[in-house]
Amino acid sequence: MDKITRQEALKLMLESNGKFFTAQYVKRTNGKDRTITGRIGVSKHFKTPDGSGSRYRPSQYELVRVWESPSRANPNGGYRSIDLRTLHTLSINGSKFSVV
Repeated sequence: MDKITRQEALKLMLESNGKFFTAQYVKRTNGKDRTITGRIGVSKHFKTPDGSGSRYRPSQYELVRVWESPSRANPNGGYRSIDLRTLHTLSINGSKFSVV
């Protein structure tokens, strides 16, 4: 498994052109490991509870907004934020990377 930096991981995700990838990271809310399969660039149905857009810029907090595809664990899918500071692995374009 090749090693990449967090900035290189972010670049790969942003340049994925909407293709799916899998990331493993630590959730900010409870400190548990989380694996997500999703993609960047989806904006359909993205709204905050009051109907507006996002109230903050994820990049200011080293977050990446990802649309998670429906799965057994989360049958509805939805938008999630990946904290780049806690990102462990990234599988994208047929390659798996360890993020350091």
